[in-house]
Amino acid sequence: MQNNKRDSMNDNTLTSTTNDVPAGYRTNAVGYLVPESKIEAIDLLRDELVNEIIDEGKNLAKSYKNTKLKP
Repeated sequence: MQNNKRDSMNDNTLTSTTNDVPAGYRTNAVGYLVPESKIEAIDLLRDELVNEIIDEGKNLAKSYKNTKLKP
């Protein structure tokens, strides 16, 4: 798994290194599958917020890259 992270950093892209997770599950910090029913509501909200911030950052990075590439 570390190779995937390292590869994604080397090619200068902002890509997710997570694998497909079955519906109704999330992965924890260690990478284990955890049923969403076992996760507290506040933690699900935190996860949603973090993912929104990451998506916004990816969009900003793309915008910045496109701006730099303009003649």
